[in-house]
Amino acid sequence: MALHTYTTYRCDCGHVGAVHTKENDTPYSTNWEVTELEGLNGTEQAPACPACGTALQDRHVVPGKPRDYAAS
Repeated sequence: MALHTYTTYRCDCGHVGAVHTKENDTPYSTNWEVTELEGLNGTEQAPACPACGTALQDRHVVPGKPRDYAAS
């Protein structure tokens, strides 16, 4: 089974994306971890907004998953 962790960012321009980490949390099995950017540019340590190019910082972190901020 994999543990999913999202760090969701909302840029000042309104764009929302996340750093999505998946890691193995099954006891007595091989450890692994995969990190993907969803709707962001840059790297997991330095994400950037693809819409305006802003470097995202801790002040841009919002609770929840990116889908929580989807337009209705």
